[in-house]
Amino acid sequence: MTDLPIEDFEAHGVRAPGTAWMIAGSLVGAIAAYVFNAVGGRALGTEAFAPIGALWTTLFVIATVVLVPLEQFATREASRNRWVIRDDMRVWLALIGSAIVLGVLFVWVADEQLFAGEPVYAVQMGLMMLGYGVLFFGRGVLAGERRFAAVGLLLGAESMLRLVVGLVVIALGGGAVALGWSMVVAPVMVLLTPFWRRPAGQTGTKRTESAGRFLAAYASGTAASQILLAASPLAVTFLGGTKATFSVVYAVFTLFRAPLTLIYSLQGRLLSMLVRLVDQGERRRVRIFSAQVAAAGLALTVLAWFVGRWIGPDIIQLLFGDEFRPSGTLAGAVAAGMVAASAAQITGQVLVAEGATGRLANAWAAGLLVGATLILGLSGPADTTVGVAFMAGEVVALCMVGFSVLRSHRADQFTPAAGGGDSA
Repeated sequence: MTDLPIEDFEAHGVRAPGTAWMIAGSLVGAIAAYVFNAVGGRALGTEAFAPIGALWTTLFVIATVVLVPLEQFATREASRNRWVIRDDMRVWLALIGSAIVLGVLFVWVADEQLFAGEPVYAVQMGLMMLGYGVLFFGRGVLAGERRFAAVGLLLGAESMLRLVVGLVVIALGGGAVALGWSMVVAPVMVLLTPFWRRPAGQTGTKRTESAGRFLAAYASGTAASQILLAASPLAVTFLGGTKATFSVVYAVFTLFRAPLTLIYSLQGRLLSMLVRLVDQGERRRVRIFSAQVAAAGLALTVLAWFVGRWIGPDIIQLLFGDEFRPSGTLAGAVAAGMVAASAAQITGQVLVAEGATGRLANAWAAGLLVGATLILGLSGPADTTVGVAFMAGEVVALCMVGFSVLRSHRADQFTPAAGGGDSA
């Protein structure tokens, strides 16, 4: 097994031009998102802020289930010098349309329970799904074409526009509905990055595998992972929790989601490199890396449990106010679960690069099954039940992804020429 030549690594590896801009944009975007939620929560209070938390959570769930697979598909194909905008128009139009329908339908159905009976939130969700559909697709194309500085600009600008408009709304005394419109306008910043321009050198080669199989398996896996991750705050309401309890759980998940939010923003950068390594026959090398990430993730998950219980409640209280202070058990469980989810997301990128999205789907399905079983079987406060179930499900998913990577690595030792296209 030969290492990637140093000159090729400099051009395509983690030190490629624009990577620093991408990291900076991710950090700016994450900080701006936290400030938006913290200021909004303080200004509106736990009861009035609940629809914004539900709107944000619904957006996050559907975006990661439908639009993240679209983004990574665009990155993967653009990394192979394909013009995704023209060659795969039906694919991206269908996925963006699906995101719009799912978002509007969910808000309409859950209007009374989560959105204060205001139908305008369904309109806002539809417009957000349209805007973010274009943004995620454009971000994937830019990452695949190695225009990483443009990706960084987009990551920071989108979140900053939402924050600025949100601060103006709050300063003028606007309520939750008005604050929702600040979320609608944010993705317009994708127009700053002309991803639709076809760069020189794209050959328009045909895909070597079915887009439908790749995306269907990947979407099913992300659906399971996001039901665990982003839908957990929503489960509090359906377990009988109050709007105030929902807002507390939402604040905890939003704060401790920091590592995973950054990974979602930067994983296109990692995938672009992994695809090239896999195509150059370096599959064993990237799988060893992924296995190491999984092992480190398990160790950090245990540490996160203790740290989260120790200082998590104080941090939430400091940022969001006294009303939002959670229990130590909830804070520790969510902190640990988020670390496990982050490690699983990084580890699974090698399976995405190889097209083995079916294995990824199986891992997340197992985690979801464990989490759902605990939610139905545990007794106690709704927030604690959701937190513990979330942590257990994420740990199971991480173990399953790590096992899948190790199993593939072991198979390679016996069949070095084996392909990686397991999409079943």
